[in-house]
Amino acid sequence: MSLPTAQVRLRGVSGADRAQQRHARLLGLLLAGLTDQAVANQLNLSTRTVQRRVRALMDMVAADTRLQLGFHAARRGWI
Repeated sequence: MSLPTAQVRLRGVSGADRAQQRHARLLGLLLAGLTDQAVANQLNLSTRTVQRRVRALMDMVAADTRLQLGFHAARRGWI
């Protein structure tokens, strides 16, 4: 299953904004029900990198589960 990808590079967009875009894309793919492997394939990353990034996001919001991460991401307007 291949999802459309939007690769946008804007001048003047800060690194923090790009990081937020990457986080939103990662979260969106997970919330769409994709496995870690499928997310990794879509983002051209290793599965382990996806897992590390998910864990980092979970730590950011003090979430113990991915469900909690989704709740906090929605609440904070990340997705």
